Amino acid sequence: VDPSDIVLDYAGFRTLDSIVRTRKVFDTNDFIIITQRFHCERALFIALHMGIQAQCYAVPSPKDMLSVRIREFAARFGALADLYIFKREPRFLGPLVPIPAMHQVPEDAQGYPAVTPEQLLELQKKQGK
Repeated sequence: VDPSDIVLDYAGFRTLDSIVRTRKVFDTNDFIIITQRFHCERALFIALHMGIQAQCYAVPSPKDMLSVRIREFAARFGALADLYIFKREPRFLGPLVPIPAMHQVPEDAQGYPAVTPEQLLELQKKQGK
């Protein structure tokens, strides 16, 4: 992944905050979460509950898995309580900072109807054509 394509959520103090902020602050409903495997399931559960399309890619987990498993067990109950009982929102939203969607259009797909002429011109400018 190109480092310039990575957006860090500095105000995402919990998983719920980061998922909701992705929609309300970064203005996207389709994104990739990169985290440890044990955390992917909870993050995707929250995203699906919020009607957000997300994918999760797992990175290696910490070596001391016992403490991580205990914490994750409690965090899953916390997520259920946040979503279904308390209906919690993020502690801090912040200003709108949209993430521009960048789609690479293959050369043989120039007439693809999902790409507007303006998007195609912008993509060609960025590719130096």
